[in-house]
Amino acid sequence: MADPTTNFYGLPAEVRCQIWELALIADWSVTGFQVVKNGIRIAGKTYHRRVGKICRDAQQLMRYRLTEIEGLGWFQLSQHLFFFRDIQANGKLMSYVADHYDLLPKIQHLCINPRSERYFFKTLDFIATRCDSLRTVVIVAPWIIPPGINSQDPAADWTIYNPEWTQKWFRSWPRVSSQSLTKFDWDSLVKRADEDGEETKDSIGDYRSTLDKAMLRMSDPLLRSTGYEPTFDLIHYNIMRELNTLDRVQQIFEKCASTPTLLLKPADEFCDEL
Repeated sequence: MADPTTNFYGLPAEVRCQIWELALIADWSVTGFQVVKNGIRIAGKTYHRRVGKICRDAQQLMRYRLTEIEGLGWFQLSQHLFFFRDIQANGKLMSYVADHYDLLPKIQHLCINPRSERYFFKTLDFIATRCDSLRTVVIVAPWIIPPGINSQDPAADWTIYNPEWTQKWFRSWPRVSSQSLTKFDWDSLVKRADEDGEETKDSIGDYRSTLDKAMLRMSDPLLRSTGYEPTFDLIHYNIMRELNTLDRVQQIFEKCASTPTLLLKPADEFCDEL
């Protein structure tokens, strides 16, 4: 059998260049940051760098197509998701990156996984004022989708008492790992967000529409045919709280130099620590 490497290098230079170019855009890098002795380093899945190390042709193309951040290396920023937990867990690290590297203003895709509502808003404030090129911000948090609101039966009572579901309104903010994020199809998600903007599935607009639909299917939260129902009042309160949260998030990103699409992903899609 012929050596495939020999056959590959026997191809015309322009064909080899096209192959390496396709290889560079074939997958996403998903990384966070790790403190080391002399500063920080990128930690996680760095797909584009691996391709650039295969041979001299691939390395030259990588240097032509990718962006160099001095002190950190080369990045395909249009296909690179950076991950921070929040300002409490990664505050010093985020400030160090902001002070020592020309990276934050160039980040296009960012994912956060806050540990509480308090640190959630502080984290958004930090990135909205420092990340000028954002296209998408993925917020992994305990977003709640009321079950049954898409039922075609208008008489169906989606607010019926369900102890297991009702407990989800008492928020816990589970932690996701950068490893779990690498398994997700970010390419499809971001392409859909670029095409549809704020109305795309998983966007803040889509989530608001879902909550608005839930509100329309509710009567007075304190008056029901069966009498007072504490669970029903709890659902009403939490939907209103969630809508207020969305308003505050959008107000924060009005400060951002770019207008990113805000994507809301339920934590249980990624978590191995639920």
